[in-house]
Amino acid sequence: NKDEDKITNIGLRIKQDKLTAKRLKVILSFIRKVLYEYDVKCFKADISDKSRTLVRTHYLANKRTPLGPGLIWLQYYGKKEYKRQGGKAILENPYIQAEEIGDGIWIQVGEDPWQAHTKEGEELLIKATKAMPPVNWVRPKRRTRSKPT
Repeated sequence: NKDEDKITNIGLRIKQDKLTAKRLKVILSFIRKVLYEYDVKCFKADISDKSRTLVRTHYLANKRTPLGPGLIWLQYYGKKEYKRQGGKAILENPYIQAEEIGDGIWIQVGEDPWQAHTKEGEELLIKATKAMPPVNWVRPKRRTRSKPT
């Protein structure tokens, strides 16, 4: 049953002092397996509050979408969100590493999550977000109410 294979969102935050490169590799390998196996709408990963800081200081002025106000170290968008975030044009962003997984896209900014803690890493996240293609907003069809007879 396809509904049983649907996972809406996955978030991953790990305390920085508990994360090693080896543990990160194991975690990301597991997440990739989940993304291949299930219909995931959105996945995001970072190791700190850096993404919250970026949202407050840079991204709120130019918010892209509720699921993607701006890029963080790692994100995956499922089929619908991939299309909304710009589709295949995302692959042209020179500041990211992107890979299509199933019907979605895996986006990584920088080599590792620790890079976001540097001035250069923060600047890279901002540049990568600004280089994203325009959002493809699809307005839902309005429901019309039938008049009682």
